[in-house]
This record gives sequence, structure tokens and C-alpha cells, in this order.
Amino acid sequence: VTMLRSPVERVVSEYKYALARPHKNKGSLQFLQTADGGGFAKLMRSLKHNMTLAEYVDFPFKSAQFGSINNRQVSLLAGEEHAHERGEFQLRFALRSLQLFDFVGLTEDFGASMRLLAHTLARRLGHSEQVAELGRAGGTHLNGGGARAGHGAELSAPLRRKLEKKNALDQQLYDLAKADFYRRLCEELGECDGPPVQAPQPEQARGADQAQTPNQDDDGYALDEGYAMDDG
Repeated sequence: VTMLRSPVERVVSEYKYALARPHKNKGSLQFLQTADGGGFAKLMRSLKHNMTLAEYVDFPFKSAQFGSINNRQVSLLAGEEHAHERGEFQLRFALRSLQLFDFVGLTEDFGASMRLLAHTLARRLGHSEQVAELGRAGGTHLNGGGARAGHGAELSAPLRRKLEKKNALDQQLYDLAKADFYRRLCEELGECDGPPVQAPQPEQARGADQAQTPNQDDDGYALDEGYAMDDG
């Protein structure tokens, strides 16, 4: 079982988490290292002095399994043995790894993810009170008139484009998993409305370097040469 998150949302959320209390969060950030292994102290100093989101995603982290800010979901799924791969090759390994999971949910639609997970577990393991409770938990997250605005809603257009470009591989992975998730949700639970619709957000006036600081039995992902999900 795994959950994927919209790449821009993930990066902004991590940045806010790091910026809120950098020294308190130090232990969970130590996997972020530069190629020479000496960048963590610099990162801590920069966060302490209100490092911007643009600076955070441009920080020279080592592009390894756990060492990159950008495209980390692809890096993690591709695995350490494929950390040296780049671009579409690493994406292909990540998609093949995703095929091994019995269930892939979406952070942005947590309620639907819990309902579909409960259905998947009941089909595989049989019904139980724990599975039923999971399904009821999903019911408490039903969309009621549009999803709440995420972290990305506050970004200026240039900064959003920057994050999207730097996380293009993660976005391809997420888009394919998202399409498959809503296909399964429709086919297996009859919930065919698609993703929750966020209310439109006015474009922010901040500069491009700023962000607000804290306050079917076969469920696999088969690939063709175009990295598309197999419908069957």
C-alpha cells in the first residue's frame, strides 16, 4: 500500500515543514545532502534566515534515492539500485515498482482513498470490523462542494511553473496513478465523478521566488512504450 501526492503540493508542504522549525526538524531532514556531503549545515543556516521556496528547490541536493528535493517519489519508487538513472529511464523503473503495490491512493483525495482501500482489503482478505471502520473513515472525508485549496494555491504563476518543471517526472508518475485510481473508483465503487474540484484561486502578487511561510483482479500498472496505464 502506498499513497502518492501531487508533486507541487508535496514540495511546498515539505518546504513549510522545514522552514517552520528547522532545528527541531533537523533529524527528519538529514537525508538531504549535497553531492560533496557538506550541504546540510548550509541548509540549516539558510532555513534559519528564511530561505525562499525558489532557493529551496534550487539548493544543490544530491540526486540520489533519498537525496533529492525534486522528483523524490520517482526516486523512491525506482529504488537505490536505479538511483544513477535519469529522466524517462528512472520513471520507467518507478512505474514498474508501482505495479507491485496492491493499492495506490492519493493524498489529495484521502476519503476516496480510504473507501477504495477498504474495498480492496475486503476483497483480498475478507470483511472485518477493522476494514469496515476504514471504509467509514473514508466517508467522513466526502467532498462537500469543492476541495479545500492546497499549498500550491498561494504560489505565483512563475513559481508554480518552476516547481512543475523541476518535478516533471513526479508529475507524469502522479498523473498516470491518478487516472488509474479514478478508473478503479468508478469501476469498483461506482463513484464516477472524478477528482474533487478546487475552487479557483486568484493569482498571487508575490514575486516568483517567494511562498507563504508557515502559520478487476489485475490492479497493476502495466506499461507500454508511451508509459500509459493498461486498462485491462
